[in-house]
Amino acid sequence: MRRSLENVMLIVFLVLACGAGLAWLHSNRIGYQRSWSDSHQEVCGRLASVGGRVFWQRCNLAPFPVSEPMASWRLVMPEDFVVGTNPTGERVIITCAGIPVPFVSPQPGTIGYQDRSSTSATGGTRWSASWFELVVPYWLIVILLLVGPVEVSVRRVFKVIKPFQVALKDREPRAGGMRLDS
Repeated sequence: MRRSLENVMLIVFLVLACGAGLAWLHSNRIGYQRSWSDSHQEVCGRLASVGGRVFWQRCNLAPFPVSEPMASWRLVMPEDFVVGTNPTGERVIITCAGIPVPFVSPQPGTIGYQDRSSTSATGGTRWSASWFELVVPYWLIVILLLVGPVEVSVRRVFKVIKPFQVALKDREPRAGGMRLDS
């Protein structure tokens, strides 16, 4: 029973690793992006697979409660605001609560999670936003998916080799066909 469950898990992880490898190739050739926006909650984001990485970026334009007098102030985005860790990177505009928000590709070589927030209020205008970015390279996904199958394969190889090692250890050492017993 344990061996059959192990075989099923091996197949599942190998299929997932192959799928991640194909997605990696696809991201280098064509890429993929899916964006969304919810104007009621003032949230927008995107999931993208580009350049050998998969990343998720999300922006919230109402992260903090606003006081009653400031709620009527006009929401104005600062000129230097972008969602992402690479301000000079390729931009994609996603309209969020009627405001075109620029999303940029992550900084090259970035792995992991980043989050930031910004607020400002001046002369009848206000700005409040928070965003996060999660970046994972495909090579890391493939390696993590292959760790289990490699460990099981190595264990199985050693299980096959072990009887031969024991047999070699039990053999009497000989030199020129003579026993070394004195």
